[in-house]
Amino acid sequence: MYNLMMNNLIEIEEYEHPAVAICPNGTQGEAIELGGLVILLPAKPPKKQISGYDLPKHLQVWQRRAMPEEMSRIKSMDEWLEMPREFRQKFRPYIEEEFRRRREGFGFIITVSLHILRGATT
Repeated sequence: MYNLMMNNLIEIEEYEHPAVAICPNGTQGEAIELGGLVILLPAKPPKKQISGYDLPKHLQVWQRRAMPEEMSRIKSMDEWLEMPREFRQKFRPYIEEEFRRRREGFGFIITVSLHILRGATT
């Protein structure tokens, strides 16, 4: 466990002690200090990947992204594999995007503040 932590420590000029980098992809964003611990946040995602970025401030609210209705009927990987090839091809971009969001995070804006969730389903 200690060696894993040492790999995530990064020297930052403004701080006396190294920061803990928390991005699994190695990106570096803003450094914040919490209770004496310096944390290096991930870099902000591209604007096109930030939900609500292009909306007026009064519409920048959390909105759950609904799963396509046809996909919600699939309850197991076995059912998915039994579906016709055309069905799987149709939903491949949706599934790939959901895995990307789980792996890289999901950025969203609520009243002009950026929030990033990692490893959570949206």
